[in-house]
Amino acid sequence: MIKNRTIQKIARVLVKIVEIFHWVGAALLTAAGICRLVLPQMVNSLMSYDQVQAEGVMDIYGFTIEFMDHALPAAIFTIYCLGSAIMMAMVAMICRYTFQIMQSSENATPFTTENVDRLKWIGYLFLAIPVTGLVFSAVLMLVSQMTGSSDLLEMSMNMDGFITGLIVLCLTQYFAYGVSLEKETEGLI
Repeated sequence: MIKNRTIQKIARVLVKIVEIFHWVGAALLTAAGICRLVLPQMVNSLMSYDQVQAEGVMDIYGFTIEFMDHALPAAIFTIYCLGSAIMMAMVAMICRYTFQIMQSSENATPFTTENVDRLKWIGYLFLAIPVTGLVFSAVLMLVSQMTGSSDLLEMSMNMDGFITGLIVLCLTQYFAYGVSLEKETEGLI
């Protein structure tokens, strides 16, 4: 039992660290996108933007943009950063809800209505990540056509979040059933 509690504590700490890193990443992506639009020369010199240009690919959670030219327009970079920041904030919220489930289940049953609600939110967030990527991909396509750089860009979105979200939402039903069973047994005792 001690080994199990140690693993649970380590898992809670790791989930909290991942959450914090995602909040920081979301803030940095937002700042980089805005700065690239407002102060392009400063961002080019401070960030390793030249390395991003040389690679030709930016990818966050399957929200991918590939560019064939070394000149990525500032508006496209900003929109990509904002979409990626939103997706990172969603993953941070998934970690937050996971941490809360782990914390509330430490000395009690995990079958509570609060945990069912948290699991639902986790499922919805997993579903929302690819939807956000699709929406921002559509916006990027429109902007790239308006700026005349549509032939220089390729965009794609990984849809694994849909499957994960559906699985979590199915598991939510089992947790809700567990809550009802616990309420029934409390009434019998």
